[in-house]
Amino acid sequence: MEYIGLTGDANGMDTTVITEVADYFRNRLRARIPANYPFAGSDFNTTRVGIHADGVLKGPEIYSIFDTEKILNKPIDISISDKSGLAGIACWVNNHLGLEGVKMIDKRHPGVVRINEWVDAQYARGRMTGISSEEMLLQARKFLPDLFESDLDKLKTKARDIASHFVEAIAETPQMRSMDTAQLEPVMQDILEENPFVQLVYMTDLDGIMIRNMARPADRARYKAMGEDDDFSDRPWFIGPLKDGKVFVTDFYTSKYTGALCITVSAPIRNAREEIAGIMGVDLRFEELVKLVEQD
Repeated sequence: MEYIGLTGDANGMDTTVITEVADYFRNRLRARIPANYPFAGSDFNTTRVGIHADGVLKGPEIYSIFDTEKILNKPIDISISDKSGLAGIACWVNNHLGLEGVKMIDKRHPGVVRINEWVDAQYARGRMTGISSEEMLLQARKFLPDLFESDLDKLKTKARDIASHFVEAIAETPQMRSMDTAQLEPVMQDILEENPFVQLVYMTDLDGIMIRNMARPADRARYKAMGEDDDFSDRPWFIGPLKDGKVFVTDFYTSKYTGALCITVSAPIRNAREEIAGIMGVDLRFEELVKLVEQD
């Protein structure tokens, strides 16, 4: 920034990356960045003069001599106070949560009204200082929970990603593509032995008829009811890969066989001509899969 200020030339630098790096440290690495930290802090470029959001939107140059939206991809922000009102709170939420277009909320949102009531109560009790970003985030999580992804949701998303890549790689092996039972069994056995999160692995033909399935030794008695030659053509995990030829991941469910929280991941099996010849499915125990996710 000093170089740009002295020379008037960015010389090819993309300064908006500063905000991207800060967001990565804050959201992915869970690093705490002080609110007043230059350029990257949540309160950087925040005005605390008790103005309304409309003023910032209509004339941002009045409150900041730099176009920080252009320099840092970070528009001017306002500190919430008893003068901010519903519009100010809605503006704060949209800015800090990166809501754009149809995802933006307005001042009539019930959650915004509740936050405003909380703010008013603070100053009715004699508060003199502005509301910090940490306090606002806490209230936003409380009254606007749908705008936040929970730690469990993030964990589920990462688990699904790992499971998808895992099953897709197995489906591409020559043994699986052969759809020959004699070649399938050693591969299925290895999958179960090497991956404690796998509960059941199986394959159907193009009509949804079970060709082969294999469970862990401790669970095999529970799967006696699932016989080979059973028809699974109506199951979402079978239908999904046939529609688009991609890996399909179910929602989380409780296995009726083991009682464990599971997801099913399925992938198309292709022949030498790259035609779909069958479907491979794997039931994964979420509790065990989480252990892998946490190590990643």
